[in-house]
Amino acid sequence: MHFSIFATAVLSVAGIAGAVNTDKKSCEGGPWLEPAKAGLPWESSPENHYFCEGGHADGELLTGIRVWRGDWAVWGLQFQWGQGDFGKVYGDTTSDGTNRKDPDQELKWQPTDEVVIKLWDNKGKKGLDGVGWVQVWINGEKKLTQGSDHTGDERTFDAGSKKILAIQGKTASQAGTKGLIETLQFYYLESKIESTVMSKIEFTEDINKWNSEQKGIQKQASLGSIWFINENEEGGLNQTFGQTDTFTWTNHKTLGDTKTHTVGLGFGAKTSFEGGLPGVAKATTEVSFESKYEFQYAKTESNEVVDTHTLAYTTGSTVQGYPPQSATHCEATATRGTFDSDYVGEVTAKLANGKNFKYRQTGRFKSITYVDAVSSCKTMPKSQMPAGVMPKKGANIQVGKRAVSFRV
Repeated sequence: MHFSIFATAVLSVAGIAGAVNTDKKSCEGGPWLEPAKAGLPWESSPENHYFCEGGHADGELLTGIRVWRGDWAVWGLQFQWGQGDFGKVYGDTTSDGTNRKDPDQELKWQPTDEVVIKLWDNKGKKGLDGVGWVQVWINGEKKLTQGSDHTGDERTFDAGSKKILAIQGKTASQAGTKGLIETLQFYYLESKIESTVMSKIEFTEDINKWNSEQKGIQKQASLGSIWFINENEEGGLNQTFGQTDTFTWTNHKTLGDTKTHTVGLGFGAKTSFEGGLPGVAKATTEVSFESKYEFQYAKTESNEVVDTHTLAYTTGSTVQGYPPQSATHCEATATRGTFDSDYVGEVTAKLANGKNFKYRQTGRFKSITYVDAVSSCKTMPKSQMPAGVMPKKGANIQVGKRAVSFRV
C-alpha cells in the first residue's frame, strides 16, 4: 500500500519554495492513523468554516503552534510547518471581548522531537459547542497548555510515530459562539520511517537546450600541470624522470534540498538516490567531437555522487632523457561540463509497519563533470621556465656519450 502525490505537482517550482497545502483534499487520505476529534460533529457548520493544512505532500512536519484562549473555548489557532513561517490564523481571536492580537502561548519544536497534542471538549453555556483545551507534549514533557475555564472530556487517541502530517478543523458560525474553534483533530504518521529513497526526478532546465547551446561546456579545461628541470651544466648528463606521476580530478553531482524539516529527517533517515543525473558525456562524433550532457545512472546513500579519476603520464626517456639546462612542462586538460537546475523529486518512505508513502522533495541540482582527459609535455630551454614555479628534479643517466646542449 502506498500514497503518491508526485503526478499532481511536477515542476511547480518558481524558486522552489512550497507553501503548506490548505486544500480540503489534503486531509482526505494519507499515511496516518484515524484521528481523534475534539468539539462538535463535522456536519454542524457551513462548508466555508472548515479548514485543513497538510504537510505530507512535501514531506513537511508540523513544527509550531500558537493558541488564543477564551473563558469558554479555544478561540484562535495558528500553525507552522517545517522551517516556514506561521500561516493563517483560524478562529476569531477578538470574539471573547479581549481584542488581543498576540497569542496566549506559542511553541516551536524540531522535526526530530516526539510530539503529542492532547485535546479536550469544552462545556459551553448550553453544553458542548467547541474545543475546550489544547495541551502539547514534547519528548514526554508538557510544554504548552491553554484553554477555557470550562473544560469537558479529554479525547483519547493513538499518536503512532508522534509526527504530525496534517490538521483539520472548523470554526463556529452559530450566534453567540461565532469565531471559536468548534472542531479540531490532528493526523499522526502511523509508523516510524526506516528509510527514504528518491528514484524519480524532473528538472526545470531542458537538457536538450543546454546541449544545443553547448551551455556550461568548456573545452580544454585545465586539470593541473607540473614542471621538470635538468640543471646539469651544458655538456653534462641527460636526466630522466622515469617515475610515473598522475593528475587527479573529481566529478561531483549534488542534489541540494531546499527543506531541512522533512519527515525523513525527523527520524534521522538520510535520503538515498538511484536514477539518472545529468553529466557531460564523452565525445563520440569523430568529425565534430561535440560534447553533450546525458542522464547518467547514479546510486548513492547521500545527496552527492562523487567519483575520482586519475590520468597517468611518464616523462623522460629511459634511453635519452632530457638534456641539461632544459625545462619540461606537462599539463592535463579535459572537457568540463557544469549543469545547474532546480528539480522536483519523488521520495519513497518505507515505514516500519511495511507500508510506503511518497512525497515531493525540491531543491537545486548541480553537476561538475570532466571527460576526454589528455596530457601533453613540452620541453624548452631552462631560461623560458616561468619564475615562481617549483619544478621536480630528475636523475642522471649514462647514454654512452655526453649530451649536447639544448637548442631550439
